[in-house]
Amino acid sequence: IIQKMVIRFTGKELWQKDFFTNPVGGSLTAIFELFCFVISVPVVAIYLIFIFCKALSGK
Repeated sequence: IIQKMVIRFTGKELWQKDFFTNPVGGSLTAIFELFCFVISVPVVAIYLIFIFCKALSGK
């Protein structure tokens, strides 16, 4: 169901481009993965600090 909905809005041509079909991926995929990693570390740290402070204030 989700796949049909996404293809309806984006079109089949988008998913057949080289970026999605090339197994190597190129440098764009590496940059994207590095960006996700760099962003996820501070987000998780802030979340853990928030949970820790919430647990301490509840006692």
